[in-house]
Amino acid sequence: MYPYRIRQVCSRAMPALLLISLLLPTGDTHAVAESDSPRLVALAPNLAELVFAAGAGEQLVGVVSHSDFPAAVLELPRVGDAFRVDYETLRRLQPDVVMTWESGTPQSTVDKLISLGFRVVAFEARRLDEIPLELERIGELAGTRKDAAAAAAELREGIAALRERYMDRDRLSVFYQISANPWFTVSGEHVISEVLTICGGDNVFAATPGVAPAVSFESVLRRNPQVIIAGTKNSEWRQPWQPWDSVQAVASGAMYSVNPDFVNRATPRLLAGAAQICAVLEEARGQSGHTLASDH
Repeated sequence: MYPYRIRQVCSRAMPALLLISLLLPTGDTHAVAESDSPRLVALAPNLAELVFAAGAGEQLVGVVSHSDFPAAVLELPRVGDAFRVDYETLRRLQPDVVMTWESGTPQSTVDKLISLGFRVVAFEARRLDEIPLELERIGELAGTRKDAAAAAAELREGIAALRERYMDRDRLSVFYQISANPWFTVSGEHVISEVLTICGGDNVFAATPGVAPAVSFESVLRRNPQVIIAGTKNSEWRQPWQPWDSVQAVASGAMYSVNPDFVNRATPRLLAGAAQICAVLEEARGQSGHTLASDH
């Protein structure tokens, strides 16, 4: 009985776990490339996206499954996924640098890469302000400093503008839904929680351990959020909530979805996702009759 139950739960949880692997942050082994234009392999979708944003897309020779932006990345060879690396394919690509995801790439994979003689550099962006820093690091690594610096400056300006615009908004309690059944959310350690804070939202699970913790439905009900935001394209995501009109967000209709392509990765596109989150919280304030501070 129990083995079957475990298999059943794991099967139901796998899509959410894959999504969480993309939501988890990305760190540093301080290795440097010897070539002025090193051949790069990115072992996480967000890293591939950052490489292109830093102007080094032409040097990217391999990526992992779920790497889908920008469109040019779809033409690149796949060297595995979040849990597995095809070392033979990796050898054939002859990368100068393998870019790993500090919080996601298994340590066993990192150790194996090093033992095989690959040069490894890890990345981590836990906060919005760290994304432009990672762009600059990639620019240094890849020899595209000018393009990377321009992208980093543009991102910093956008982040600063959001902070200024929403700094005086009335606070709203928010449940951010990654998935349902099983229920996953973000803690205060996640960059999405920082976005909520910037937009005038208070993450009801900010103090929960872990970056993207599993939570019980009952714990969500107890916190009684004023707003529910889901990172999804599934138009049916609200249905499980309909019987629970004791929850403030359900009763008021303050239930919104944002484009997961913009919010699930710590890349420059997160700025567009942050703008969406700020916009839906603004709409929620209007619905609930909150007094808004004037725009700056």
